[in-house]
Amino acid sequence: MSARKANGTDWAESEDNVRRLRQRTFEATQAGDLKKVRNPQKLMLRSRSSTLVGVKRVSGGRETAGIGGRRAAGRGSGGGIRPHRPMITCWPPSDSSPPGT
Repeated sequence: MSARKANGTDWAESEDNVRRLRQRTFEATQAGDLKKVRNPQKLMLRSRSSTLVGVKRVSGGRETAGIGGRRAAGRGSGGGIRPHRPMITCWPPSDSSPPGT
């Protein structure tokens, strides 16, 4: 399988589809025709190509989530990346002595 068609997705075709829709939107905007602007915008919202290209752009092309190439540990695996626990603070700070002393 080539890099162009990884995971059953033809990335070049998807990027071309998105580029053409963006071009149509730009040209209609420059012409000042708002009716012609809306149609490619609606197509972009419903387009699978637009979704794929957006996800690829946000994820940076990585295949799995994780840090440093390691996957995050699943439930019960006993190791790996742990979730962040927020520090709990109380304000105003209380005295360390028990009440009534």
